[in-house]
Amino acid sequence: MAEKKNGKNKPANSLSGLSFAVIVLVILGLVSIPAMLLLLIGMLPTLGAFVSVGSDEGKAARALSVTCLNFAGCFPFLLKIIANSMSLEKGMEIITDPLVIVVIYATAGAGYIVDALLSGYISSFLFTRAQARLAQIEKRQTALAERWGEEVTGRIPLDEDGFAVKKK
Repeated sequence: MAEKKNGKNKPANSLSGLSFAVIVLVILGLVSIPAMLLLLIGMLPTLGAFVSVGSDEGKAARALSVTCLNFAGCFPFLLKIIANSMSLEKGMEIITDPLVIVVIYATAGAGYIVDALLSGYISSFLFTRAQARLAQIEKRQTALAERWGEEVTGRIPLDEDGFAVKKK
C-alpha cells in the first residue's frame, strides 16, 4: 500500500536516504573500517546539504548535486584504501592527510557552485519556454474565437442564468 504524504503517493516501506546511508556505513564498517571512516568524514557536506534542504522538495537538486560531487571527491581515495588491502595504517594515513580532506570538501563545494549556476540558467530557460507556449496558446485561442465566435472566449457578460447578455 502507499501512504499519502503532501498530496503525493509515497511507498510506506521505502528506505529514507538517512536509513540507507546508515546501512551502507554499517556494512562498510564490517568490511573495512578505513573505508567507512573515509566516507563518514568525507561525506559530511552531503549530510549538511540534506539537513539544509529539510522537507523542501524544490531544493532536492542541491542535495543531489552536492552528494554526487562529494562522492566523486571521495572515490579516488576510497580506491587507494581498497588497493592497499584495506590496511588500517595506510587507511588512517590517507584519511588524516589534509590535502585529501581539502580535495573532498572542495568537490562538495563544487556541487554547491554547480547548483547555483545551473539553477538560474535552467529557471530562465523554463520561463522563456513557458512564455513561448503561452503566446502559442493565445494565438490558438484567437483563431478559435474567430472561427466559433466570441462566445467561446468566456469574456462576454452572462446573465444570472448563465446565458450571454445580448448587446443593445
